[in-house]
Amino acid sequence: MGKSNWPCVEVVRAYFCNMRSLKQREEARAGHVVFCIAAIYIEKEVIGMKVFLFLFILIPALEITMLIGSGRWIGLLPTFCVIVLTGIVGAYIAKRQGLAVWRDIQYRLSRGELPGDAVLDAICIFVGGILLMVPGYITDCVGIVLLIPAARKPVKYMIIKWMERKINRNNTIIVQK
Repeated sequence: MGKSNWPCVEVVRAYFCNMRSLKQREEARAGHVVFCIAAIYIEKEVIGMKVFLFLFILIPALEITMLIGSGRWIGLLPTFCVIVLTGIVGAYIAKRQGLAVWRDIQYRLSRGELPGDAVLDAICIFVGGILLMVPGYITDCVGIVLLIPAARKPVKYMIIKWMERKINRNNTIIVQK
């Protein structure tokens, strides 16, 4: 692993390397990675931007196709009701879970702990709630996955691993104020 020009990256790396047990590393990893999420700027991700643009065009096209097919298959009114119902239920569930995670974050901070895992939960719940409010079946399925705590664990693990790869490759800029 090369040396970084950014002190925050070196502090996080040193912290992970000095931990004795795997359990200590796992507990601290979520906190420090999430701490750095707000400070990370990804440089010139041309491939990532192309993928984003492709998905930005593909997902709405698939959603429209599925909604038209659903309208033909189950009818216009039931399709409309499903869209409205998933939006309302998604907003309700996201609000409930979001408030619970907010209380957990406040509790952890009051005890002097880093709320890393809870912050990842909050991000997943926020994105899941938004996806459930967006009309469409594909976004509803992804939104439901992000709102189910057991299904959210692999997503949080992937986010942590992605952040660690970015930090270890020195592809990130950590901004300290």
